[in-house]
Amino acid sequence: MKITIGLFLLFMLPVTAHQQPRKQQSIEFTRDNPSALISTNSSQYAIFGLKLGMSPAQVGSVLSQHKMLVAERDRSSRIYVYDRGPRGTKGKVILYLIWEPDRAKLGRITVFADCSRYLKSNVARLLTSEALSDSSAFKQTFIGNADRSDITLDIASIDLKNTTYYYDKIGIEVTLVHLSGHEEHVVFALVAKDHE
Repeated sequence: MKITIGLFLLFMLPVTAHQQPRKQQSIEFTRDNPSALISTNSSQYAIFGLKLGMSPAQVGSVLSQHKMLVAERDRSSRIYVYDRGPRGTKGKVILYLIWEPDRAKLGRITVFADCSRYLKSNVARLLTSEALSDSSAFKQTFIGNADRSDITLDIASIDLKNTTYYYDKIGIEVTLVHLSGHEEHVVFALVAKDHE
């Protein structure tokens, strides 16, 4: 009798575990301050409640809940998100939401430097040179080494150059934007795995 019960329980364990898959925990960049993103991926990330995979209607619903944000659709159905300036005017651009023409789901969220004040401290560090330096302890523990890099924009006549570092496993791209003269800043993007 004991052996029969033991065998019954042994066969029940995998079924029970299979019926209750572990839910991926969401990381809200304006609320949560993760110590690392290495063991996570972009499907878990949110900014102001915006997540990859959302439809334009879902994004519109989320944006309508944030009175400090102003959204503006461009001609290609992409959306620029600004913070609200004085007297309700459009302030600084903080996000760019991109749907590819043949896709119904949000495939990329670009996060600009002026968004840093809304992000928790470790996430905001992705918008600094610290996220690009191989000698940075923060970079090594937070996102690790890039899988690859590429010059994604190079216009020598106006001294404009973008170098992008791809973190394919976690779905993040970090870009160094070099403007004319010595001005540089960093942006990052969340990229859906099927968008690459």
